[in-house]
Amino acid sequence: MSNLRVLPLRQKILIALTIIVGLFLFISSVAGLLSQGTLNQMIWFYGVGVPLCLLVFDTVIDLNDGAIFGIWMIISIIMYIVSLTTYSNDAFVMHRTGFDTGSPVNSLIAGYSTSSLKTLLIFLIVYWLFNKLLNKKGLFVINTFRQTGWYHDTVQRRITGFDVLTNVVLCVAIIAAALFGH
Repeated sequence: MSNLRVLPLRQKILIALTIIVGLFLFISSVAGLLSQGTLNQMIWFYGVGVPLCLLVFDTVIDLNDGAIFGIWMIISIIMYIVSLTTYSNDAFVMHRTGFDTGSPVNSLIAGYSTSSLKTLLIFLIVYWLFNKLLNKKGLFVINTFRQTGWYHDTVQRRITGFDVLTNVVLCVAIIAAALFGH
């Protein structure tokens, strides 16, 4: 595993925040520190927020490093295991008003807040596929969000249409993984 001292500061911060917030949500769930509705909302946003933070900041660039990718893969597997173990647990049901469960699309939408915890794993798998494609060209996935021009200052290269498409597909994968499935 990677020496934690050589991790970029942005990775140290995001990994620490991910672990601290995850532990807070776990302790809150066990100890009943928050109302179940608030806890479920926080869990859902946590599941979506972690991969979105990886994508929209320069932290996505660091995932090209196998050790950093491995750390995130371990975190994602832990989150996925939590998602699986809490499947069908009534404590994590998200209550919706005006929700037509008979609709074909609505019947696919996840009913549990913890189902969003699988999002990081799905994001990393899709990222890995795109990154392998780009590695063949000597490139890697970069973030195109928050860029003011067609040049990425951090990696010092031009942003291509494929970079933008990759970011859009990764964002759609995050949203779809959070909303759909059980």
